Amino acid sequence: ILPTNSNIGLLPTPVKEDHNFEGWFVDNSFTTPVTPSYVVSENITLYAKWSAVDAVAKIGNTYYSTIPLAINNASTDGTTTIIKVLKDQDLTSTINITGSNAKLKNIVLDLQGHTINNSQTNVIKTAGNLTVTNGSITCSAGSGAVDIESGGKFTINDGSIIATGSRQAVYNNGGTVEIGGTAYLESQAAEAKRGTVHNYKGNLIITGGTIKSTTFSALKVDAGSAVIGSKDSLYDKTNPVFIGNTYGMSSVIDVSIYDGIFKGKTAGVDDTSKITSYEDGAVEVSDQTEKINGVTYKLFYYDLSANKLRINFNANGGTVSPNYVTIDSGESIGMLPTPERGIYNFEGWYTEETGGEKVTSQTIPANNTTYYARWSFEPKHVAFNMNSDVMQVYFDNISSWKNDEATFQTKMDTNFNNYGCLPCDASSNYQSCPSSGSVMCDKPKGFDTGITDDLKVYSYNKTTNEKGNLVTYTTSANGVIYNMIPGETYYWESENDPVLHGTVSATGDRRVLNTLVRNVRDIGGLEVDYDNDGIIDGKLDYGRIYRGAKLSSSSDDAQSLEKLGITKEIDLRSSSDGVNDAKISKFVVRTITNYEIDPENFNNNYKAFRQAVSDTMQDIVDGENIYFHCKIGTDRTGTLAYFLEGLLGVSEEDRLQDYELSYFYGLINRHRFYSVQPGSSITHRFVYMHDLYPSNEDIYNWFMQGSTDTDADIKLINDFRAAMIK
Repeated sequence: ILPTNSNIGLLPTPVKEDHNFEGWFVDNSFTTPVTPSYVVSENITLYAKWSAVDAVAKIGNTYYSTIPLAINNASTDGTTTIIKVLKDQDLTSTINITGSNAKLKNIVLDLQGHTINNSQTNVIKTAGNLTVTNGSITCSAGSGAVDIESGGKFTINDGSIIATGSRQAVYNNGGTVEIGGTAYLESQAAEAKRGTVHNYKGNLIITGGTIKSTTFSALKVDAGSAVIGSKDSLYDKTNPVFIGNTYGMSSVIDVSIYDGIFKGKTAGVDDTSKITSYEDGAVEVSDQTEKINGVTYKLFYYDLSANKLRINFNANGGTVSPNYVTIDSGESIGMLPTPERGIYNFEGWYTEETGGEKVTSQTIPANNTTYYARWSFEPKHVAFNMNSDVMQVYFDNISSWKNDEATFQTKMDTNFNNYGCLPCDASSNYQSCPSSGSVMCDKPKGFDTGITDDLKVYSYNKTTNEKGNLVTYTTSANGVIYNMIPGETYYWESENDPVLHGTVSATGDRRVLNTLVRNVRDIGGLEVDYDNDGIIDGKLDYGRIYRGAKLSSSSDDAQSLEKLGITKEIDLRSSSDGVNDAKISKFVVRTITNYEIDPENFNNNYKAFRQAVSDTMQDIVDGENIYFHCKIGTDRTGTLAYFLEGLLGVSEEDRLQDYELSYFYGLINRHRFYSVQPGSSITHRFVYMHDLYPSNEDIYNWFMQGSTDTDADIKLINDFRAAMIK
């Protein structure tokens, strides 16, 4: 319900199985789209437009026609992307998780009981972090089913991988492979130099599952490192299981074996001298045999003479450390660990997942066993600071750091490096920045609700304790909420179980955004004193002016910005730049030059830049929510922000602080306050512009100096302030 002749504002995003949402329209012919600035003059029904997808996979509520397409759209910001497979697939080409962005991707491929088969080539090659769960991978080609490239990581704890061709089920070529749980892997590799799992190089960790070869060795280790089981003063000879037609394991390097049983027709292990680490006190057993389907297999395992018990702790959805203890048989368990599970309350350890008896430190276990954490839920209210840790240090210290040119860069770099921030190199395209760093420090913290479900987020009135409208500008996946507005309170609930809910009040110095585009922030929240009387007149409204880097060619970039309520994009580059970039529906080019904008020395630059400032203020007065950018969102973007903020009455201190925040995008030569623009013939630094126009009065006079209609320009500035200041 809205007042007559008001903007409709942000709209909810609907969900429809096997369809992608394309927007709201005023008619069912879908000719007139609705944006947040659409003016409602009468009662109206809006119609959702959908595009049908012959869906094979989905991420959240977005459907994809192929698994590779879903993988290409996986997040590269360090968060986990869960890709759910919707049907069996018979592939003819490899699913590649490779390329410059691969190491930034953390993917869970949930097969949901389905099978992915390839009879032509590898099923998967990954240089990213990939977990496969809940289904089967089969390969009948003369290639390995799953190849792990240098730097990649592959994990499987359930489901199966079956290679019926002439190669391995899993081939590690320099990454990390983790196999555990109930995973089942089988192959009929045609050469002795290959195994069902072949560690050609890299790291191999096997804690569970069954690995079988119908031709040669179940496990083949050539190089790198291999650890079987967990060193815990116990030896489990039932898990993992290795069954080979010749050997259970064949290794040419030293390996560690702490659990497991190895079965082979020739021998359980081909060279026991390569086993250099095992449980203390363990005794080698290699004289036993077992018949499998009438065929005799020789066994290899270890036996512990000490009478020990292993007590496992199942956190039941939470985390716990340690997750097991070993005790002497007949002794009480002693001190119990305390698990954590976000918003849940821990009620104690029990002998069964449901029901059972409560465990105390005096409980005496009869045998190896598992105890289960019991949880209860009580809704909680949390105040959450969205500043990332590295930015918090910046906010606390920038006022003093910027006063010393000799130490400024060192202090900024030290803070940047202390938090493992991800810098770009000179060849970067500024969308993905390969380096030794691991954290994208231009991203904010997300509020972790403590559950892993997808969420619905609503506005919330703390005074009346009432849940309001669904909020569409936040992102919330796997229980983590981003892009809240500082000072606002939100009600969240699980999409799967609304009983799981809570409220959160967002705090923070600035609203830095987590979007597919980099270096994005809202200038809202800055305090203003537009009449320069020393009294704060208000704060800039959130959701009206955003700044950042350019969009890539993916339409997802534009959609991630439009989700924030942005209605107009302003590109500060020349019209020949960015021709292949995705664009928001309302798009305009306003070419400017950074820093050199004083009329005395650069009059043409001044005229173009002043017009851009004027037009941008008019956009806000007209009700647009704008996003302006250049290439990396730093120099030209920072220059426009500096002048707009000055005309609004933002203090010099806050304008400088906002300007230097782009440092955390991590670009080469990223210091702007005391540094020249990288790769440019422009020699004037930011301080050149700042020294000419340090105060709000200087900026106001700069703008009015070019006025041809003083009354109209004064009115524009006042209207701009009225639209932006709360």
